[in-house]
Amino acid sequence: MDKKIAKAVIFDFDGTLVDSEPVHIIAWKKAGDIFNVPKDFDYSIGLGASDKELSNIIVEKYNVDEKILDEKNKILSEMGNAAYTVYDKVFETIKKLYDMSIPMAIASNSSEEYIRKISSHVGIDKYINYYCGYSLLNDKIKAKPSADLYISALNLLNIEAQYCISVEDSMFGIQSSKNAGIFTFGITNTFDEHKLKDSNHIITRIDEIFNYIDFIK
Repeated sequence: MDKKIAKAVIFDFDGTLVDSEPVHIIAWKKAGDIFNVPKDFDYSIGLGASDKELSNIIVEKYNVDEKILDEKNKILSEMGNAAYTVYDKVFETIKKLYDMSIPMAIASNSSEEYIRKISSHVGIDKYINYYCGYSLLNDKIKAKPSADLYISALNLLNIEAQYCISVEDSMFGIQSSKNAGIFTFGITNTFDEHKLKDSNHIITRIDEIFNYIDFIK
């Protein structure tokens, strides 16, 4: 493909920058055990979706208390920050973009508080300009696959979609980004290429974006 020009980048968070999906699944399984969810339930069906959506599925399917989501978040918090690490070349990629004066935002179905906390723990917070996290308290912004989070990030970056790219690891995220009109890279951290086929281009490592994009101020 010919190189595309971009002036900004929006990243997904869980499964794209930070290897956190296994941590979330462990927390869900522990919460599920407390609420008697069958042990063979596949929590990975919620990867890329909001916790609320996965909670709704579990509550409806097994008629458990809605407090399972609160319990999952409590367990996740108790697990601490040590379990979180960034994927290969994430730090180097973000630092390079920062040195090039390319503004960056994070758009995630996780809460802004969580994103900021984990970003600080892994050491990327000082390079990220804006954080757009999903909140149940803000019913004006819908979770992915709605385009709302990406549109919010574009507004904060004050840039048109045609001059921005995104990196996503899930089908929900790819749909969200493309619904906002953004050129979207699907990265194979969580799902294989077949699941990411709706992205504009598939990469296996985050620094590959430099092979396809000319970044300009």
